[in-house]
Amino acid sequence: MDRLKQEVDQLITDVPGKHSVYLKDVETGEVLAMAADEKMAAASLIKVPILYVLYDLAARGEIDLDETLRPEGDNIVGGAGVLSWFKSRPELTLMDLAELMIVISDNTATNILIDKIGFEPVNNYLKENELKLTCLERKMMDTEARRAGRENITTAREMGQMMELAYLNESLSGARATLCRQQLRDKISYLIPENLWSSVASKTGMLKGIEHDASLFLEPEPFVAVIMSSELESQAAGKLLQAKIGKKIYQYLKMKGG
Repeated sequence: MDRLKQEVDQLITDVPGKHSVYLKDVETGEVLAMAADEKMAAASLIKVPILYVLYDLAARGEIDLDETLRPEGDNIVGGAGVLSWFKSRPELTLMDLAELMIVISDNTATNILIDKIGFEPVNNYLKENELKLTCLERKMMDTEARRAGRENITTAREMGQMMELAYLNESLSGARATLCRQQLRDKISYLIPENLWSSVASKTGMLKGIEHDASLFLEPEPFVAVIMSSELESQAAGKLLQAKIGKKIYQYLKMKGG
């Protein structure tokens, strides 16, 4: 991975901002980490552990994924997603809400699931999996919580470990399939062949000056890629940086696989 590191280094040098990178060749165990333990606002990456806990609780028989809930009250928020625009308030299964939370990053669906699951089970799950720097502290679009200093936090390394869990843990196969249905492909996946998008489990996140992507390549070989960027002068530059790194990863995997 030495050449890949040099290429990533060069690409990052050209984009002002703070960048954390965690790349892992799952088959060889080789890791490329650059400021990978730097804590950053998680943005929508925090939706990944929420998804995992949902599947974990279902596997334990503590919740039913076919249970239905209706968007209502303070949970209906703007930002990413579509539910806040609906004139009707349809009853949706927990599985439907999970799909919306991940596939189009719906914030309203996320808030409904946080209410259903609770903060503590998510944070306990993170601790149980040795993810000690990641935490869920607020709902989506909660500006008052942000002003009060409560923020959802993660690191590139811990997000990488989370994505690897989806590969290693068969109980998360459903979560992995949901992540593979991701429709927001404007970062790490953007410059790889579109026919491979469905084999890259992915979750992106953004806030002002922040662009993140946590991805798990399943083809041509298993590979974890997390890039988190903050203090960006340009959102577009951050997205393009991650797209270029994604292309370099794809080329590395193709060359490695012969």
